[in-house]
Amino acid sequence: MPFAARNQSAPSVINITKSSYNADKLYTDSTDAKGHYEQINVKVPPSVDALIMQAVDDNPGYNRSRQAFIRDAIVHRLHYVHMSQGSTIDPVVIEQMVFRAQMQSYLAMNEQVTQDATMFREVLAIGVELRDWSSVNQYIEQIQNQLETLTLSEGHRDILEQCVADGLRAMAAPPVGPIGSGRGVGPTQ
Repeated sequence: MPFAARNQSAPSVINITKSSYNADKLYTDSTDAKGHYEQINVKVPPSVDALIMQAVDDNPGYNRSRQAFIRDAIVHRLHYVHMSQGSTIDPVVIEQMVFRAQMQSYLAMNEQVTQDATMFREVLAIGVELRDWSSVNQYIEQIQNQLETLTLSEGHRDILEQCVADGLRAMAAPPVGPIGSGRGVGPTQ
């Protein structure tokens, strides 16, 4: 999906050694209390997937969701590893890692928006050149949908809104001339 964005807020650190940890609790939330999250994709062997599905089917607390089961398993395993190995996790180090990841995410999103805007301008120029108004209109609509659904900075929003304005302007007053001359004939919709 073009212009994909992630939740960029820094997540709060979960202290798995707190007395609030409960081995009998299901930890299935996909976000923390502030709505922060990270997207993680994993591959598992089919036999592990079958066992996960069996556990999900047997426990209504997972709401028939493999993702809920995996989130719960991660929290419990982290608690076990932390407690059994006497690990000392420095919250400052974790916050620094989160901050670094947040900056990398921001740079990646900025690069993606910039690349997508450049690509749209190239597609727009080709669409106008070929008088392919339905495709030009389709790309404009896709960018407008992204503007409505994504969390973007004001600057990123400005870049994409300018792309839409450029596209609408090209459709409203395309240049006149034969195909291949750099001048279109105009939309006939």
